Amino acid sequence: LYASLVDEENGELQHAIDEYKEVAALDINDRVVTETKIEIAVDIADAFCDTIVVALHGLYSMGLNPEEVWSIVFKHNMAKFEGELIKNEQGKVTKSKEWKAKNAQEQFQELKSLIEKVI
Repeated sequence: LYASLVDEENGELQHAIDEYKEVAALDINDRVVTETKIEIAVDIADAFCDTIVVALHGLYSMGLNPEEVWSIVFKHNMAKFEGELIKNEQGKVTKSKEWKAKNAQEQFQELKSLIEKVI
């Protein structure tokens, strides 16, 4: 259920982003265009937050505390910003090989410990 709900929210997000790009491409600086961009940006923010809410409910449905899961995943995601930043072609910061070897295993073990408590 939750995977399909995330897909639905992602579709709404992508639609809003595509709409925003179309309006932004008009390159017209007037009040109506500005208001339209603001309205679409509100839809984008709402879709991002709806995705988070659905994901949180998915974690609750598994018997997990989303705050604990978030803490582990966030900590390990932020670790990729330590040291030299490596970016892919799209500009996304990626993890170095050293990070993958060490932190991925740590994250797995920490999440596994939480899940073992509820299964």
